[in-house]
Amino acid sequence: MMAKKFDVGVIGGGIIGCAVAYYLSRSGTSVVLFEKNHICSGASSANQGGLAIQVFDLKTIPLALASAELYRGLSDELGYDIEYHENGSILVTRDAYQVPVLRRRYDELKGMGLDVDLWDDDQLRRFPCGDTEPFLSVIESHFDGQVNPFRSTYGFAFAAKRQGVRILTNASVAQIKTVKRRVRSVVLEKGEEFVCGNVVCAAGPWSRQIGQMVGLDIPVEPQRGQIIVTEQVADSEYPYILDGDYLTTAYGIKPEGEDEAARIRHALGIGGSYAQDPAGNWTIGSSRDMAGFVRTNSPDVLKGMARHLLSFFPGMKDINCIRFFAGFRPYCVKDGHPILGRAPDLSGFYIATGHAGEGIALAPATGKLIAEEITIGKTSLPMENFRYERFVAPH
Repeated sequence: MMAKKFDVGVIGGGIIGCAVAYYLSRSGTSVVLFEKNHICSGASSANQGGLAIQVFDLKTIPLALASAELYRGLSDELGYDIEYHENGSILVTRDAYQVPVLRRRYDELKGMGLDVDLWDDDQLRRFPCGDTEPFLSVIESHFDGQVNPFRSTYGFAFAAKRQGVRILTNASVAQIKTVKRRVRSVVLEKGEEFVCGNVVCAAGPWSRQIGQMVGLDIPVEPQRGQIIVTEQVADSEYPYILDGDYLTTAYGIKPEGEDEAARIRHALGIGGSYAQDPAGNWTIGSSRDMAGFVRTNSPDVLKGMARHLLSFFPGMKDINCIRFFAGFRPYCVKDGHPILGRAPDLSGFYIATGHAGEGIALAPATGKLIAEEITIGKTSLPMENFRYERFVAPH
């Protein structure tokens, strides 16, 4: 069977892979993308579409801000409405043990020159109204936002295809051939072989299996996340609300003096993330646990998420839930950070994975940086904090 020839083969048809393919195609690079199922069938389809930059790890924030800048003009650039809204977010707590944590986070964000406010007592008393007690602390971010994850992924894919990218679905990769530690070709399970001068692993939680094909241990495992979706309701003044516990469950920032209820939540990986989409549906998240490739929902976790929501917003007790779902985040088990850039000691192999719950937020910048490294050999932002070499012990 005759091989096909491309400059780059991208493995993975989620938002990261589609973004990489799109930005490569802008430079005239010939690209083929391999997706074992269909576009947007993995982590990119099982999330809230949030750009909650104010809670990100401090090392990741510059990358997230670069992505946010790209998102602002992306609908026009792609010719496809991705429903990006820079509507901000609030990070809140009613727990005294979280107040110092939020204060430190505010100081860190202000130290980076970011547009955030720490609410004063008058603001705390005014919101929320009704039968709830005032929050003890609130950080309001004016640069966070939301995007439709399906439309963003397909927007990248459609634009990439118009620019000549060949997108293959139901195309599971069986082998990556190398010659003298140089990538040569990608072979599919059906036997088709594609000669690729470069290969990008953007396979999300399946990246470890792809790395094994070239003798590289990519330390990424699936981290299950679960979300509740409500019926459509009236628009909220603040459509994106995060609980201070999110800093604990997502980023390991440990508070002092947590109570028993908090310890139970943290053990289940529950940290509140509440996002309302333009249609009026709320997505109630989120959770984190290392359950392997188990995509079923856990009743205990869903109950814990619902109880935690109602402790914040009792008025939501009369809103109907219409569905639940779970998905897999690609979590770097070494340090929780993305893994980006060329692989050491294997010419032509690049990594774009390990984004955990930040893949939607980081996709545009990731795609642009990987494309830059492949096509011009340097990047417009430093990537040292995210390179694979950080796992390699010095000789």
